[in-house]
Amino acid sequence: MRQKTGELQKFEALIAKYGGYVHAIISRVVGGRASSEDIEECTADALAALWNARGRIIPDGEKQYVAAVARNKGIDLMKKLSRTGEFLPLDEDILQIDAGDPVTELERKRVDTLLNEAVMALDPPDPEIFVRRYYWGESLHDIASALGLTERAVEGRLYRGRLQLKAYLEERL
Repeated sequence: MRQKTGELQKFEALIAKYGGYVHAIISRVVGGRASSEDIEECTADALAALWNARGRIIPDGEKQYVAAVARNKGIDLMKKLSRTGEFLPLDEDILQIDAGDPVTELERKRVDTLLNEAVMALDPPDPEIFVRRYYWGESLHDIASALGLTERAVEGRLYRGRLQLKAYLEERL
């Protein structure tokens, strides 16, 4: 019985030490596209994954490992929500009215629209590469494997695409 109590205390210490950090990272990754309940569940999943990996975490890289697990769990949540069509849940988190400056909000929406147009105007497969990398957070390796390219080719396409996007936005803003 003491063994479980000691393990429970260690798990509670992990939650106390990293719970807020993990929650903040996941919240930033999903960017308001998930309900608070989904974020809480994802945070719990990340903390459980950290607990299960506790013997493999190197003390010097502990915080980086925690951040990577949280980020990956957040990305997994985004993928799950996109598959189920639950991207924008209608709950009190989404229904809150932002009292920000309407002009600033309109400008942000305009920039978002222009950026989307610019990405979609890139030559294939660049739009898919951009969405996979910057929206879904996929690794260069995963993108390269999925599209039959080398990682170096994906890096090059991202670099050239960013230059094209910058020029496109500078012309229109």
